[in-house]
Amino acid sequence: MIAYLNGLIVEKKDNAVVIDTQGVGYEVFCSSNTMGQLPQIGGTCQLYVHTQYRSDGASLFGFVSTQEKSLFL
Repeated sequence: MIAYLNGLIVEKKDNAVVIDTQGVGYEVFCSSNTMGQLPQIGGTCQLYVHTQYRSDGASLFGFVSTQEKSLFL
């Protein structure tokens, strides 16, 4: 399981960010609170991650703190 991602922000959307981690781009869905605390495109960040598996695929959810992740869970 992925505990966190640390890397370069290459794209920001309304509710997601793409983080390049050593050449692999991860799309991570985030709350508006988390999105507001992330640096601009080209900046680096670390997000704590929860991986959700469903019948239609897997999704990553990112959080700036372990407290926010615990609240989500």
